[in-house]
Amino acid sequence: MLVVLLAVILCSCLFFILWYCLAAIKPKLVVGASPELTSIVAACPSLNSRWRPVPYLTTSGLQTIASFTLRHNPHMRFKRELLPISDGAQVALDWLDDDQSIKNEASSLLQSDESTPILLILHGISGGSSETYLQHMIQLALKQFKCKTVVMIARGLCGVAMTHWK
Repeated sequence: MLVVLLAVILCSCLFFILWYCLAAIKPKLVVGASPELTSIVAACPSLNSRWRPVPYLTTSGLQTIASFTLRHNPHMRFKRELLPISDGAQVALDWLDDDQSIKNEASSLLQSDESTPILLILHGISGGSSETYLQHMIQLALKQFKCKTVVMIARGLCGVAMTHWK
């Protein structure tokens, strides 16, 4: 009985190792043939390499659960600016509130002059500026690029009123 159990465990481990080695895929990237796009792709080595999941987070469901439970929320505050659209609707722009004391080291990297680049972030299907993954993205942008960040909130989401039927 013990031999059978060890054989099952060994086969399971070998299957997992084989799956993990073969499951690595190279992403398919479709871009135009312009020299600018070619140079951008060449400057991003991760776009041309194989992707492997973390061995203990092999499925998208496990990755989602882990990111939800293991990450802490930076608790950033935003200033909302409503932006009317030509069809009568409105969207919101949530600007990182650089007048506040953000509880992380990235806050000191904010610059306020006119030459500071602005990173526009588009949220996911139901998200907004309060989502943890977006706030981590903003932290990273502040640290690496020293840019201002703004999250565009689509009409009807996160408190943006639906003022038009389109």
